[in-house]
Amino acid sequence: MKNLILTFSFLLSFTIGLNAQNTTVVTFNATHQRFGNGNDTRTVTDTFLLPPALTGYKQIIMHYTLSCPTGGCDPWDRFAMISLKRDNEWLELGRYMTPYKKGCGADYDVTEYSSLLTGKIVLSSFIDTWVDPGWLVKISFEYVKGTPAIAPTKVENVWQNYNLIYGDPTKPGSFSPVSPVIESKIKSAKLKVVITGHGQGNTDNAAEFSQNTHNIYVNDASAFSHALWRSDCASNTCSAQSGTWQYNRAGWCPGASVLPAYFDITSKLNAGKANKLEYRLKAYSNACRPTTTNCKTGTTCTDCNYNYNGHTEPFYAMSAQLITYLDQVTGVSPNEVSVLDFSVFPNPATHHFELQLPENCTYPLEVTVLNITGEKVLNSRIIHAANTNQTMFDLEKLSSGIYFINVSNDQSAGVKRLVVIP
Repeated sequence: MKNLILTFSFLLSFTIGLNAQNTTVVTFNATHQRFGNGNDTRTVTDTFLLPPALTGYKQIIMHYTLSCPTGGCDPWDRFAMISLKRDNEWLELGRYMTPYKKGCGADYDVTEYSSLLTGKIVLSSFIDTWVDPGWLVKISFEYVKGTPAIAPTKVENVWQNYNLIYGDPTKPGSFSPVSPVIESKIKSAKLKVVITGHGQGNTDNAAEFSQNTHNIYVNDASAFSHALWRSDCASNTCSAQSGTWQYNRAGWCPGASVLPAYFDITSKLNAGKANKLEYRLKAYSNACRPTTTNCKTGTTCTDCNYNYNGHTEPFYAMSAQLITYLDQVTGVSPNEVSVLDFSVFPNPATHHFELQLPENCTYPLEVTVLNITGEKVLNSRIIHAANTNQTMFDLEKLSSGIYFINVSNDQSAGVKRLVVIP
């Protein structure tokens, strides 16, 4: 029943998308994330169906909302993250630091992931909560009609490390250089960096309350400095809260989204070649740690051991992505998108089905068949109207059930329901 409901929601979203109207698709809805009393839903993962074609949309906004379950919200500020699965890797879509003991939320512009936020997707929501009842989470995607000015062609992870220990020479403490190959025909390229500092009671109260400036190098040349500090926590829209929400921190505030830093590296790249990228942390040594004999409890710091009660190990949580962009979008504007009307016969079908297309139809056409869960089971391309062989499709490998046929070209698209019987 769940998959059936998702499929009908998907078709409704698609129909709205054809007319390029604003539409919102809800994914996680009042999902309970908690830990304790036999429960561990700190991470929840599920599959959802989004509009299958994004022609006519200029922006995608992800709405993230936290509310309190019965018994109240988690009383502490926690690390939270929304991620999208692509093949065998996860791409961070947005990061949030929960408020102290109250519901709140944030909006994220995720238009740069538009090529991935379509059709059947896998999403993950993580909250580093260690209590029950924890939080109720709702995540939705709003598609805003219009023509985008520029389209991202590729999004790839550059650095992804959520526990990089800082200031301890006995542990790895740097991000390894990477050398992605940049395509020759790109409009621009940006480095998106999301990094937050955590841990306190250390030298300079690192890394949560330590204000540091790190550096980005491109092809061994210093390119940008990155001042990692959030100075507006006291004016947080999620105020007032309990705890120390008003204190500024290394890249974050309780009850607020973590703001990405964007660095335009276009002019510093060698197109068509591998380019070396580095994120260099400011040199730092934590004298208040148990792995050095020079630390004296009560002298160097209150407690040389990490006690997780005022003294926690300093670390950075980093997600950096390289986003490359194409030239001006060549797709049609929302007002030019129309519904493509076609017929399917026989319906119900057994061994095959055929498409009857309008005489004035524009070619080529993309034909995609989805099953009831939104999985693509057939895909074909009709090059010319005269080739009638391309309009007949074999069903021998499909089991009986309900399917949806999506036919589209550059100006229009349509969906028909097909029943396959034994």
